[in-house]
Amino acid sequence: MSDDTGDGQGNLDDQVAVGELVTFASPADIRLLDDRSYETVEIPEWSHDGQKTLVRVRGLTGAERDGWEASLLRDGGGGRGRPKMDYSDLRAKLIVRCWVDGDGQRVCRDSDAQWLTQKSASALQRIFEVCQKLSRLTDEDVDELTGNSPGRDQNEENGSGSPTTFASL
Repeated sequence: MSDDTGDGQGNLDDQVAVGELVTFASPADIRLLDDRSYETVEIPEWSHDGQKTLVRVRGLTGAERDGWEASLLRDGGGGRGRPKMDYSDLRAKLIVRCWVDGDGQRVCRDSDAQWLTQKSASALQRIFEVCQKLSRLTDEDVDELTGNSPGRDQNEENGSGSPTTFASL
């Protein structure tokens, strides 16, 4: 009997070749590891005087993702209802948490999302999509967070043959 975890990989014990050396990670190993992904994004909308404008972003940490998700929830009815999603400034709220300098340190405060929303939607979408990819964010994550769907069937596709993502909102 296979121990399928639902992630399409099945039981990893069945995938390790006989005689293959395997090391199991300890908490101490993981604690010291920088496991975040980084990517540099060119933003043509912000380029000027022949100079390219680049923005460096990284995937969210667990705590940052929790904070971003919490920033999207609003009271669903006098404190008694289920929380409701508030998509206001969704892209900017994610970007300010992912935008980093060359050393990987955040360059924006959460409050910077307010002015960032006034910038080019095309530029924001370009950065948002990379932040989303690096942080592995999907609509299914929002559905799980809120316990409801933002007007879409969970299995609905965006017409491109790909699962619907925040980028398609």
